[in-house]
Amino acid sequence: DAVWVGEALLGVYRVDRRRHRVAARIRISHKGIGRSANRLFVGGGKLFVFAGRSGSYENVLARIDPGRNRVEAVTPLPPDPLVATFGMGSLWVGRFGGSHVLRIDARTTAVSRHRGRVGVALAVAGGRLWTATRNGLIRPVR
Repeated sequence: DAVWVGEALLGVYRVDRRRHRVAARIRISHKGIGRSANRLFVGGGKLFVFAGRSGSYENVLARIDPGRNRVEAVTPLPPDPLVATFGMGSLWVGRFGGSHVLRIDARTTAVSRHRGRVGVALAVAGGRLWTATRNGLIRPVR
């Protein structure tokens, strides 16, 4: 029952859609440094936020409990341009053009690494992870 908005340097805002007001502001930091909220994903009853450091590819993933409006965990991610999707109970993250993908469990934030060529986008459909290549070809990652 909320709208989530990521904002550079200020974190994530939970907006009450009935009152049209900010209900909560959640700051994302890692190692004492504030992070810009870049991309938001909803899944498994959690809000996942890719957050970065201005002027760098230093990425982290924040798992937010939307019921309590607080960060539960922050997971460092590879320092590269990343593609991601949510499905099958996990957030899938790969480096643009990379040779593996990370599966981050929505409940535990446990990270596992899987081999597979990553293109320019990721998607989950039919119980499988898919990627799109630069030339528009769609193929399974595994």
